[in-house]
Amino acid sequence: MPVAPRFLTTQLQSLAEQIARAPLHVKAQQLTQLETLLFDLEDERLYPFDYVVFRVTGLRLEISEQSNMIGSALKNDLVAAIAIVSRTMDMKAGVGLSLIEVAEALGVSQRTVNRLRHEGLPFLWVVDNEGNRRLQCKETHLDLFKESRKRRIQQASAFSRLTASEKKNIVEFALSYKGQGKTINEVASDLKSESGRGLETIRAILKGNEQVSSELPLSKPLTRQDARDIEAAIQSGASWNALATEYKRTKNAMRGAIARLRRDRLKRLSIPTIELPVFSMKDAREVLLSPEVVRSCLPPLTQLNIFELEESATAIPVQDETAIVAAMYVLRRSAKEHLSSIQYTPTEGELDAIETDLRWAWLLQQTLMLSALPAALSVATQHAGRALTELPVSDIEFYVGKALAITEQVCSTIDPKSNQTVAKLTALTVDRAISNIDIVKAPTKATAKPSPDAQFRSLHEHSQWSVLVPTMTLSDAEQCSQLHSEVFKQKFGWCGYPKRTVELASVLDESYNAIARALKVLH
Repeated sequence: MPVAPRFLTTQLQSLAEQIARAPLHVKAQQLTQLETLLFDLEDERLYPFDYVVFRVTGLRLEISEQSNMIGSALKNDLVAAIAIVSRTMDMKAGVGLSLIEVAEALGVSQRTVNRLRHEGLPFLWVVDNEGNRRLQCKETHLDLFKESRKRRIQQASAFSRLTASEKKNIVEFALSYKGQGKTINEVASDLKSESGRGLETIRAILKGNEQVSSELPLSKPLTRQDARDIEAAIQSGASWNALATEYKRTKNAMRGAIARLRRDRLKRLSIPTIELPVFSMKDAREVLLSPEVVRSCLPPLTQLNIFELEESATAIPVQDETAIVAAMYVLRRSAKEHLSSIQYTPTEGELDAIETDLRWAWLLQQTLMLSALPAALSVATQHAGRALTELPVSDIEFYVGKALAITEQVCSTIDPKSNQTVAKLTALTVDRAISNIDIVKAPTKATAKPSPDAQFRSLHEHSQWSVLVPTMTLSDAEQCSQLHSEVFKQKFGWCGYPKRTVELASVLDESYNAIARALKVLH
């Protein structure tokens, strides 16, 4: 059973994700409003998005243009939102019905119960006495659903299992496709309309028949390399339709493969976190991310002449440094929590929230590194015995590489409770590290001036966080269009802190779909 039905509207998906990140008491209140609204909807009626937001949050949106959502689709998304939000609340299993008990009460299969979730039957995620998560339906919700869906439930309960004769007919019909090059999945889709049975039911019968399995090909799953190639093609401007034809997969299957690829990239990251007392505050995230020094961070620095760094220009006050470190850790903490409970095939909203938090955390770490790097290079210069610019290129690579690596490590893991600034701690660490290495002193004779490559560095070049930094440049984005340029700057940190896609729609006064289309080619 999936965590939640697939969202049909991006607006409700974004709303659910925002509620899921709210304090617990806000979640509980708005979860109740979601449940109440669900049973007030009519299938064929249109509902404006601001009405939904007002019913759930009590807030009135000032939107000049907004889409209307039909009640039947809205019911699906409210059920999904209820599941998503409840899963983050660790509610204890109380009085309610399990999935099996709901199926028995309705006289249908568990698979049919899952289909009924799309039609407005809500389930909550709860935790039982053994610590296991499971779905639970309130008896009052089941009664309300039964009252509103009497005819549908009668039809579902009267639907009999396939007889042996019917299964035989399905197999024989499938074998008639032999030699046409169609896969089992494609044949099952054709048989669905012919038989009136569910796609999964027919597919299970065909896959379980040895003769069908040997005569009809079964599509192999998309590999990780396929996902990389599809992702690269989309970023290069290829259309989903063209790729669907090339790979013989649906758009959703390809999107799912890319989502899992992005999930795996995030799970491979080592995300250092620490616990601070301030994190126990209900509004810790909002408070810690509000200072101007946190919100006005520098963009990714791809070409930095490290020999021109001046300590007076990059130094930050102790108070600002403390604020930056706390914000960096609260962003990582949030990302790590969401990543630990992410679905097998995560939604775009889930991935975007995690990636944006980690991208923001990296830009804050970059500010700390700029503050600490002059001190690290100064210590390296003392050990070298002369200015780094006068050393052979190989020696420059050693000292600069060591200073950069240690600066990143210290700034990534610094504990604010140590009462030491990143500059001081980095300098001490570099001194200790180089002191323990036997180094042949460079000759006193002046050497050739180092090449430009030895002077210009990118702070993220050899960092694990490079997966979050765009490979495109701002000038590349500007060549696409004005919208692409603005989306690029807002998304990746050229205009203050990096923003989530749903925020961009509001900031740039564009539709969510327009922003998503622009992001397809921005990488």
